[in-house]
Amino acid sequence: MFWFLVGVMAILALYPRLTLPELQATQGMTQYYSHALGFSVLMLVGAVGWGLRRNLVVGVTLGAIGLELAQIFSPGRQANLPDMLASLAGVAFGFALICILLPALREPHRVTTDVRRKAKNH
Repeated sequence: MFWFLVGVMAILALYPRLTLPELQATQGMTQYYSHALGFSVLMLVGAVGWGLRRNLVVGVTLGAIGLELAQIFSPGRQANLPDMLASLAGVAFGFALICILLPALREPHRVTTDVRRKAKNH
């Protein structure tokens, strides 16, 4: 699933003259939301599959930077700093979510038991 998402993100990032439909409520922010969401999900999927490893964080971070810079060579696309920062914010947000959620995903029985024990004591 991780590599499938990497492929989809690469196609979306490098496809010539691709523009996403803009919702009026987002007022020109859709591209930033999509960058952040895409890289957050990529971090989460990678961490669920392989655990939180330094290689995952470094790889996704370099991928975010690399995809943005690769747009220089795609007709009708351009690399820009705000898009790159949105992608990196997505990596950071995904990392934060992993730090919070991964222990619960790895040991659901322990978390459930702790919750029951606390409820029983009150």
